[in-house]
Amino acid sequence: MLKRKKQRGRPYKNGRCDLWVADVDSPCAWAFEFKQYFLGPRFQNDALKKQLDAAYSDAEQLSWEEADHRFGGIILAPQKTEINGEWGHNLDEDAVERVDQMCRNDADVAFRVSGPSGPIWLAFKEVK
Repeated sequence: MLKRKKQRGRPYKNGRCDLWVADVDSPCAWAFEFKQYFLGPRFQNDALKKQLDAAYSDAEQLSWEEADHRFGGIILAPQKTEINGEWGHNLDEDAVERVDQMCRNDADVAFRVSGPSGPIWLAFKEVK
């Protein structure tokens, strides 16, 4: 797979997938390409879809010899915000539902993980 160098400009160089997982008891392996997106309070749904599509496109470039299953993935996390001297996030229930809906519509599988810093999402689209 060709990836850009650190400065994100040209030229391209050979690269590896972001995560490779193999089952030691079988010949099955999975390769993942990820993008990360930090959610502000007024994020656009199409921005999330573009990031997932970009990760999918990167996963398509992986050789079929590298893994039996290839996935594009997105990690969605709220931006950290200081509220009354405390660090947290500023996503309201409507924003959480919008991200959930995008995951249902555009991903093959997705997870929302809740925690003290707010929810994060992992959404994946499999290369067919």
